[in-house]
Amino acid sequence: FLLLTTFFLTQLSFNRDAQQIVEGFVINSRNGSPLPYANIYLKNKPNIGTVSNIEGKFSLLLPKAINDSLIFSYMGFDKLSIST
Repeated sequence: FLLLTTFFLTQLSFNRDAQQIVEGFVINSRNGSPLPYANIYLKNKPNIGTVSNIEGKFSLLLPKAINDSLIFSYMGFDKLSIST
């Protein structure tokens, strides 16, 4: 299995009362091709998540002051976890 990696572009709000927007691309680490329809969600709150578009791009609005990990999953790849 190939490892799922992300080219992770973040745009976070550092205001403790504000929500955070996390944006980026999910790509294949071996050939750089985008991974469309990858699942991105919070480890401890899997109901908060999104799916990458056909170009592998995603945007996710996170609750304020969240201390969790983002999980990236795609069929045929290992899951990847990144702390928020």
